[in-house]
Amino acid sequence: MKTKLTSRKAFESDKNFIVIPCYNSSNIDIMALLNNKLKDRDLTMQKDAKDLIVASLGNDYGNTTSEIEKILNQHQSGDEISKSEVESIIVSSSNIIVTDLVDTVFEKQKA
Repeated sequence: MKTKLTSRKAFESDKNFIVIPCYNSSNIDIMALLNNKLKDRDLTMQKDAKDLIVASLGNDYGNTTSEIEKILNQHQSGDEISKSEVESIIVSSSNIIVTDLVDTVFEKQKA
């Protein structure tokens, strides 16, 4: 919520509520998360593949971690992950999201 919204101010000033700020992940945050997960699994990734992940993810932390896990789960210790492998997984996920959006829009129009 924006800081100037009346509803936010009401929650922040009421002692019966706790307000927890949530922020989008920065590119640095995503790269650090990715590098840590790669290190934990003894995997490497081409720089352009990392750059693609950072550019494609970030608005939703849960989705970001899920997409990174999906990519890493397809590899074994010692593997190097290429940009083409990342592209196929991320594009596949994007198509699912777009398909779900289109389905939702048309379902709403039927009602």
